[in-house]
Order: sequence, then structure tokens, then C-alpha cells
Amino acid sequence: MTADKAVPGRNSGAIPPNLVGTQLGSFLLTRQLGRGGMGAVYLGEHVLIGSKVAVKVLHPHLAVHADLVARFFAEARAVNVIGHENIVSIFDMAVQQPAIHYFIMEYLEGQSLAQLADRSGIVPASVAIPILAQVCDGLGAAHARGVIHRDLKPENIFLTRRGGNPHFVKVLDFGIAKLFADLTEVHTRPGAIVGTPEYMAPEQANGEQVDGRIDLYALGIIGYRLATGVLPFTAANMPQVLVKQRDLVPPAPHTVIGTTERAFSDVIMKALQKRPDRRFQTAAQMRAALLDAYQQVRRPTSEQPAIKLGDRPSSEASSSPTVVVRPPQKGELRARVIRGAPWLMGSLECTDVSRAGLFVASDAQPPPLMTRLSLMLELEQEELPCEGDVVRHVSDDQARAWGMSPGFALQFVGLPPTVRQHLEQLRQDAPGRALEPQEDSVAETLLGRLRAIAPGDPYALLGLKPDCSGAKARRRAQELSGELERLSSRPLTPDQQREQRHHLTQVREAGERLGTPSSRLGVDLPRGNWRGLAQALQEGLTADALDRAREGWLASNPGAASRARIHQATAQAWESRGAADQALLEYERGLQADPANVPLHQRHAALRERLASQGPEFA
Repeated sequence: MTADKAVPGRNSGAIPPNLVGTQLGSFLLTRQLGRGGMGAVYLGEHVLIGSKVAVKVLHPHLAVHADLVARFFAEARAVNVIGHENIVSIFDMAVQQPAIHYFIMEYLEGQSLAQLADRSGIVPASVAIPILAQVCDGLGAAHARGVIHRDLKPENIFLTRRGGNPHFVKVLDFGIAKLFADLTEVHTRPGAIVGTPEYMAPEQANGEQVDGRIDLYALGIIGYRLATGVLPFTAANMPQVLVKQRDLVPPAPHTVIGTTERAFSDVIMKALQKRPDRRFQTAAQMRAALLDAYQQVRRPTSEQPAIKLGDRPSSEASSSPTVVVRPPQKGELRARVIRGAPWLMGSLECTDVSRAGLFVASDAQPPPLMTRLSLMLELEQEELPCEGDVVRHVSDDQARAWGMSPGFALQFVGLPPTVRQHLEQLRQDAPGRALEPQEDSVAETLLGRLRAIAPGDPYALLGLKPDCSGAKARRRAQELSGELERLSSRPLTPDQQREQRHHLTQVREAGERLGTPSSRLGVDLPRGNWRGLAQALQEGLTADALDRAREGWLASNPGAASRARIHQATAQAWESRGAADQALLEYERGLQADPANVPLHQRHAALRERLASQGPEFA
């Protein structure tokens, strides 16, 4: 090997304070994006293909302290444990001589919540609540996996654009995150006070043992700042701030800023309770309260306030916030989206309810087609959970032309029998609805089986594996279509007739989509099904078509190409050592990360063919 030319930070003995121009691994640091107490973040560009990542580097003067190095790499460990869309993704971590400790993250374009707050002063509740609710989603995933953030603040909440949401949340900087079960590690030992004083819960300030409720307290502080434009506790020095966090109760936001909605103010004040057992106990609880507050924020001022079933009189209810929902009337259904579309807030009207699905009336940006949503159906006396896939959009123009509300149609997936019974009763209670004939049991056997399958999943609908051939897909679609067509001769109810026609259309479309290579691309790429794409390539899908589709896919999946390159490099290393079976596994992991990567497909296919020639066990 020839000697490399000296690269700052790689072969030289001294580490410069600013690493712009340094190459770390495959990435050249081109610009410093930010700097904090633990390290600096740089924009990194791949030296060969130019893809962008964010590279976080531990300050060199801290690298001599083993506990600080451990804390630095704990961030990558914590983030990888969580794995949630509202948490920043970390792809790799390494050490480059002489002592540059770094890890590689997804590069985000947008602004921090601090920047939004500084520019806006007071952030309207209609903007603030959806942001805080998404933070709750990320925290809930973190807490479920035993991770506390411990330094949540607006600077660590990044807002980027995704789909129709201009404020999609990414929680950053888990540098002092604490694993619940890791209380003895030196970098998170009990008694050590770490965090930002202005956002620190009393028990955290006292150095006591903590849990996820300190993050909810910090989120309450953030909500206070957004609602009022100021922090609830400030002082000349850190000890004074911590004393105030422990002893003082701030004025409620709605008394500081008269336009602050009372429901939003109540959520913030509950999060800021000094005793952890008086706060929200989970991020899910806080998110639910935020969504109920959002429902009131969006209600027109002329509408009467909603009343929760069983509420106390208002004179008694002022001491603590309540979850407020609009009770549905007899024969009416409303629902809340609890997962899958965080920008859809509050209680939404549902119409055209059947055993197969419903229509959600909303003037907000609808979720993309085939998005899986989790709903909470608000019945007259109880709430019931269900899941479904978005199968149709109705735009404003279409709604005006058709005399209906804009929104989207949802097809149920795996609807529990108890929920189905409630919906049937609801349909019978609807005004002017006549009783229907009894269902045909033979038809219900087949329709019930198809009803339980996700309508957007042609593989599940046809009962096929992800790498099935196009010919097998067409053949299976013909068989299932025949079964459905034969139901036409049976005494079906009107609902069964509609379902039969719907499923027949779905089955035929599934056979066409999986049986045609170009159509299969639209099925497999959004799902990340690289095996299906490999089959489509074998059956006539062109590399150019896959490359073009990959460009759009990568734009929505930042970091995928970087992860794939890491696996490809590992695979090539295994190949060079003669470990072809290990190389094959790494190529497959690379395709899982970047399923439309044509060179990876070619390398994987060539290696698999070579292995198959060595024996039937590899075929």
C-alpha cells in the first residue's frame, strides 16, 4: 500500500479546533453546523457520490476523559435502542487517529424549535400543540425502551418538512441520555446534575433518581415558552434557577398572555407539577391531553364548549385539567387519530360507516394513500381502538362537486368482533335506516377472511411471499377472483354485495400490480421489499426505471444510501477474504437499507449465482 497524503485529523499528530476540510471515513467535513459543550456537528459529504450526512465530533480536549467518551457514544447507543421516526437516526460511529471520536447522523434541513420560538415570540397553540404532540410520540418510544433524554429543550427539537407537515419533529442530542437499567454507569451516575437548568425538573436538580417524567416536565417548560414567549424560571446563576425550579410555581400561561387558550395552559401547568406523581405519568397521557386541548383550539368561537360525559360542574373542575371530548350523538361516530398522522388533531367526524371502513371528514392534509392509521373511535358511552389503511382522498374541489366534506376513506384492518358489533349497532341507530336481510354465512367466511387483510398489501391479499414470481401472482389472482365471482349466485346482503365487488376489484388490481414488473415497482419500493424488486428486475424491469424511482425514494429516506454503503463495504471485505456466505448476508442488509440500489442488486445476484453453483444448499 502507498502512504496516504496527510489529512488533517487523520495522519497528523495534532487535532485542529475546527475540522472543516478533514475527512472522516468516507465523508469530507465541509461546514460546521453547530457547536455545544460536548462536541461540534459538521456537514459531511461523501467523497465519491456526494451524499450528505451530519457528523458529530467529540471535542478533542474531552477525548482524554474515558467517562466523557462513554457519554458521547451513549448517544448513538440510546438512539439505536429507540428507533422512532421522531428521533434523529444515527448510522455509524467510529474513532479516527489520533483521537477523533465521531458518529454519523441523518442530515436534516429546516430549523430548531428554538429558532421558531425566537422568530415568532409567541407560537400559536395551533402550531405549538402538534409539535409538542410529536415530541410526546418520540419520548414515548424512548421511555418504552428505557431511555430518558434528560436535556430536552427547544434547541434539541428540530423541525423539518415531511409530506404535508411543515413541522415534522426530530428530537436530537441524546448525549446525556440515561438508560433506566443503567444507573451504575459512570457517565450517568446518580447524584450527578446534568442538563440545562432552565428546563430541569426539581428531582433532577436535586440529583435524585429520575425517570421519564423529567422529560415531560421539560416539555412543559418548552410549552410555557411557546405559549408566553418567556421562560417560567430565570435567574442570574444556575443555583438560583434550580431553587426556583424546586420551590416556585409560575403563573399559568393564560394569565400571562390573555390570548393563550385555557386548555393548553392547563396541560402545561399539569406537566410543571413539582411532584412527579402529580404530572402526566406517561408521554401518551400528555399527548392525549394536548390533542384534547387542540380540539378546543380549533373549535369556532361561536360553538358551545364540548362537555365530557360525567364531567363535574365547572366550578369544581377548575382545580385540574380534564380531557374534553365532544360526545357523539345517537347514530353518530367521531374518532381521533392516535398514530400515523400526527398533524390530524382532535375529534374528527366519521361518515359512511360500514363493516369494511368509514370516511373521515377533515379539511387538513390527508395522509398518503396506504398509510396505516390507528384510531380511537368515540362511541356514545366508550372508546374503542381500531386500525385501517387510507384508500382514497376526497379533495376540496371534489367535495364541492359531490356535495360532501373533504377528507379520506379508511378501510379497516383486523377489526375486532366487539368493535364490529358496535359499528353495526351504530348503523342500525342511524336515522332512516331499515333493517337488512341476514348475512350469507358461506359468503361471510370468504369476505371475513379478506376483510381482515390490509387492503393495501397485495401480497397478503393473494397469500403470496414477497419474492413470488409475476406469473404466480397472476395465477393466484385468477383463482381468488373466481371464488369471489361465484358468490354472486348466493343470497348476499347489500353490504356483502358491496364488499364482494370491492374485494373482486382489489384482487384483480393486486394480480395486475404484482404480475407486471413496472407496476410491481410501485408496490415494492415504498415497502422496502428488495426481494420483490429483484424479481421484477429478473422479469423485465429496467435498471434505468429503478434508478429513477430510487431518486425520489432516497429523498424521503435520508441516510438509506449511507447505511447501504457501509454494508456494501463490509460485504466486499468478506468477499476479499473468501467468506462468500457472510458477504451475501451483508449485501442483503444493504438492500434492506436501500432496496432500489441497482449495483447492490447486481452484486447480490452474481454472488448468489456463484454460491448456488457450489451446491443446492445455496440455491
